[in-house]
Amino acid sequence: MNCKDTDKSIPRFFDGELEGRELTEFLKHVRNCSDCKEELSIYFLASEGIARLEEGSSFDLDKELESRLDEQEYKIKMRHSLKVAFYCMEFVLIIIILFILWYVL
Repeated sequence: MNCKDTDKSIPRFFDGELEGRELTEFLKHVRNCSDCKEELSIYFLASEGIARLEEGSSFDLDKELESRLDEQEYKIKMRHSLKVAFYCMEFVLIIIILFILWYVL
């Protein structure tokens, strides 16, 4: 993902619309590109900061943004782990079926 694609994806990230490979590429790019990370911070400040100021509540936007990025990275890791577990179970099931067929025949 390049900077232009990342910039276009920022609103979709905060709306929770990025999934799978697109989310992975977005997070990787934002973590490695200081310009895009700054754009992400500005967007977050504009959307969340103004709402919080109107409410009068305190906030630490940098910490909250890092928390959101960490949550999405955790979500990706969990999906990957579940995929691996599924493939392992599928492999074991195939071995069991082959063993049963071998034993019966």
